Amino acid sequence: MNPLLLDTNIFINVLAEEEKFVEGSSKLLSSIAIGNHQRLTGVISITEILTRFFMKGEMTRGEQALQSILFFNNLEIMDYDLRTAIETAKIRGDLGIKMPDAIILVQQEFQKQFGDQ
Repeated sequence: MNPLLLDTNIFINVLAEEEKFVEGSSKLLSSIAIGNHQRLTGVISITEILTRFFMKGEMTRGEQALQSILFFNNLEIMDYDLRTAIETAKIRGDLGIKMPDAIILVQQEFQKQFGDQ
């Protein structure tokens, strides 16, 4: 089974109750919660989610959002390391995409190549 990489927006859609996307994102997260997918997200997504709340001064909501994400005991949160930094720089140089998107792309590729080594 290929891993399902969750973008930051899937979580934000639900946590911030984004009206247009909350239903579809909620269904996906519910499916993950019952173990229907191998699931991954990057530590950069956690940073982006917390930043969204903290910038508004909503520290408690940010902490609650983090706890909601950590509730998924079958969710792997991939760390950002030196290897990721180097490959991210290469991807950004080649494609000119934003840093968070490049990090997530690199981490997904590493997961495909190396699995849980």
